[in-house]
Amino acid sequence: MDGPLSSGLGMPCRTLRWALTDLALTGLALLALVLPACGDGGLGRELKANLALHVEVDDGLSVDVLGATVVDAVGPSDGRPGRVRLRASALDFRVLVTDLGCDARSLEIEIDNVATAAGAEWQAFRGAITPAERAERECCGALFGRARADDHPDWTPLGERVSFVASGCPSAVTDEGLSDRRRCFTLRTRPSTQSVGIDGSPSGPTQSDPFPSDEAACVQLSTLSAGAVSSAPLIVEHHFSFRPIARPDADGVPALKIAVFGNHAGHTETRRRLVEAVSAVALDEGLTLAVVTGDLGKDGRPAQLKAAVSDLDALPIPYFVTVGDRDITGASAGTLIPLLGPLRGVIDVSDSEAEVAFRLILLDTAEGTMSSRAYGDLESWLSKVGAPVTRLVAMHVPPFDPNGYRGMGFSSRREALRLMGTLHRGAVGTAFSGHLATYAEQTLATTRFFHSGGGGAPMESDGGFPFHFLVVSVNSRGRVSVERRDL
Repeated sequence: MDGPLSSGLGMPCRTLRWALTDLALTGLALLALVLPACGDGGLGRELKANLALHVEVDDGLSVDVLGATVVDAVGPSDGRPGRVRLRASALDFRVLVTDLGCDARSLEIEIDNVATAAGAEWQAFRGAITPAERAERECCGALFGRARADDHPDWTPLGERVSFVASGCPSAVTDEGLSDRRRCFTLRTRPSTQSVGIDGSPSGPTQSDPFPSDEAACVQLSTLSAGAVSSAPLIVEHHFSFRPIARPDADGVPALKIAVFGNHAGHTETRRRLVEAVSAVALDEGLTLAVVTGDLGKDGRPAQLKAAVSDLDALPIPYFVTVGDRDITGASAGTLIPLLGPLRGVIDVSDSEAEVAFRLILLDTAEGTMSSRAYGDLESWLSKVGAPVTRLVAMHVPPFDPNGYRGMGFSSRREALRLMGTLHRGAVGTAFSGHLATYAEQTLATTRFFHSGGGGAPMESDGGFPFHFLVVSVNSRGRVSVERRDL
């Protein structure tokens, strides 16, 4: 599909994209010259997904996300606060708002794809510590109770974690189903103008405003030796998490269920029937989330993808998407990422009693290949200490065609073996793909593949399978069971 570059470099675009993935800033400078000739490709999607983790809303006011994607942002104007719209790409995600200024201001935040019962907490930090605080922590922090932020050693907590309720958004009130999974809240920064001395004690006027605490006002750090230091940033971290309730499976063992489906290929009516069927199972059997394994549109036109997202938004549970080969034919990374999220990533799922836990990994294999960076991330996700032992992997194009003669797997058998070796070393017992318009099971090494492309595209005539989706159950013993549900 990718031919040599017209610039005469003589290297296939796909190869050049993956080579550039591993370059640092020098490679990024060259990227602007190369990508127009290549198209977006997987590298463009990876770069766009990385760029969507941060946005500057106003002078000195920015938002960073972990486990979410920035969809769009609007700065303040005409007396209205700035607004940021996000899309959750995990059940557990964080939103960090950093304010470098000293003026009181507000920021409206809207988040799509949030589980209905997700809990929310916030905590304010001063984004720096004084030399005195650092010395105190090193010598006797435990004695004086000067605890540091576990994830952020150079931040000073300005108070305890506080639970809050992110309400439904006015813009989603009339959208059936979507209003339950869209959350909004307003953050008020710098409730008072205040300085903090070298010992951390406040000076100047204070104001009773619990969100955030008045200690989070503009903080001036000063030392006897260095004189005045620039204002320390105020950082407010919002943490959203969802822990579903496990239900007994057929053996009476606590279990969690998810749905897996894909390959809609632009067939609107079938997709809507599928969404209705999955929604019914979600409400009756307690599905935690849904995984969509690509080919949402027939040829990737933005209008088709937006229509698919509009239908999928009616699901009462969060859904996470990886991209298909049809989706990338007519849509740029700038269209795909805001609509669907990062397209590859890791989602940890755990029930409320911590009895059931599994790691779900989404891979971007739309082009029948993966970048070296993607392999590095996959190996990291599979080897992380403390991660759930049970691992599921979902993708669009599988490494190998189960029939062996249609060329529906990776374009390189060598790379297909590389992926299977990675999954085997990572103890991945179950994997899903959505490229084939049929249903098939296949065991490769120690991984059992479920090829399930029955989400709406015309089914293969020799398969004998109707449109369908999968219900996947993981119990507290790590047993994974897969059931095909026909429409």
